[in-house]
Amino acid sequence: MESAIPNLSQYLPADGGVQEISRLAEKIEGMDREEQMKFSGILDCSSISTIEDVLQAADSLSLYEYFPGVTCSRELGGYVVENGLMTFSREVWPYLDYTGIGEEYYASHSCAYTGAGLVVRKDEELALETGQSQGIQMQ
Repeated sequence: MESAIPNLSQYLPADGGVQEISRLAEKIEGMDREEQMKFSGILDCSSISTIEDVLQAADSLSLYEYFPGVTCSRELGGYVVENGLMTFSREVWPYLDYTGIGEEYYASHSCAYTGAGLVVRKDEELALETGQSQGIQMQ
């Protein structure tokens, strides 16, 4: 199956019905490129086992945030620090383990990297910003 969503075929069950596949194609057709990347990430960070799960993921774009250009742990760690999701004195920024910070954030949230950015569930991303999540611990 050819699609604008690079990882879609791995989530489509072999016995997917024609009606469901047609509904999914319509949903994807209505998405812009950023929404398609977000949908790709949602598939990777969700529990998908049926075509209905895929359709539900396509309907949940508003529940996720997309961060273009954040494609690895180091970039994620930089984003977390530079945007104040974790606060450090500017003097220590050159000594921070940005890769470790990014890995810890990734491990403690429902998120997935796409080829063009990171997708994070909004309620978890907001919880981190307000200090209500598990948090990131530095060692």
